[in-house]
Amino acid sequence: MSIIYLENRPKVLRVDVNQCTSCQSCVMACSLKKEGVFSPFKSRINILSDESRCFNVPNICEHCESPPCVPVCPTNAITKNNENGIVKIDMELCIGCGKCSEACPFDSIKIRNEKAHKCDLCNGDPECVKVCYAYALQYVEKQPATIREKERLADERIRSIKTVRGVD
Repeated sequence: MSIIYLENRPKVLRVDVNQCTSCQSCVMACSLKKEGVFSPFKSRINILSDESRCFNVPNICEHCESPPCVPVCPTNAITKNNENGIVKIDMELCIGCGKCSEACPFDSIKIRNEKAHKCDLCNGDPECVKVCYAYALQYVEKQPATIREKERLADERIRSIKTVRGVD
């Protein structure tokens, strides 16, 4: 059997909380790629943990089909590329108001140095996926089955984030 690779086929980030070991490799890879330093504070990813239950939640932008952060941005700094699905923030337009952060159900947009910061999938080649040996993060082809799985896992992540934070 031969495997056919399709170039330029849209992909989606699949995040599985049940696989995360909280090793922080994704956090460090992200900060190194984006900021040139190993710093959890400068990463676009963080791991929420409830150590009493050995429960870890990778907190990363979901690049939603209809991102709630886009319409609330007063300067139109946040856009979604409909071809590849990547949601980006234009730092030149961002005023750091925090409305996008409030709108995000994944709590994945952080305001630092008066600007919003979030994952942009490293422009389609996410470093975090490359170092996730537990396969909690995967960048997979966008197909109906993977979309359904991504949506199920996203719902699970929202519930997990609320659990770790003690909400609901």
